Amino acid sequence: MKKYICIVLLIIPFFTKAQSTFELSLYGKAISDIHTDLTYSMGPSLEWQPRSGNLGLNYSLRFGNDEANKFVFQCPIGVFTGLLAVACLDDDILGSFVGAALCFIPEGITFNINQENNGMFFTIAPYINPLLLDFSKDGVRPLIELGTKIKIPMGRAIAAIDFSVQSKYDPQVIKPSIGASIGWKF
Repeated sequence: MKKYICIVLLIIPFFTKAQSTFELSLYGKAISDIHTDLTYSMGPSLEWQPRSGNLGLNYSLRFGNDEANKFVFQCPIGVFTGLLAVACLDDDILGSFVGAALCFIPEGITFNINQENNGMFFTIAPYINPLLLDFSKDGVRPLIELGTKIKIPMGRAIAAIDFSVQSKYDPQVIKPSIGASIGWKF
């Protein structure tokens, strides 16, 4: 019971509207090494802008299949280590606090640059996600992703296209990717 109380107390400040903005999207991506390897994934994505500024914190869960139709999953390292800590540490308030705090470590950061051209408003958002974890046929490996999103707001809805490259830290194989998302800003 103490675990759940601690987790709820940590989540409440995260979702308060004190000048924060959130972009919650459904995200799809195709990743390839250009020769043979092709992976498709999709899932929820969250960008939290703590002070409604240009800097955003990225979180996502991606589920998909690779070229051999094997299951692929990607998540922030913080979520995995946080859940592992809650499961492995003693059932006390400190273990729950540490586990819940680790879950909020983002996978990366985005810098949003607002643009306007002939009355059309859009945002260019370069990002770096150095804290991704990849579960695939190769095992569990950390992953880094660099890219840029072009976001087009439509009221509170947002459509985006994403161009990026991914690489596992070891072995270093760079894979270009393209993605699209549709979401809601609140």
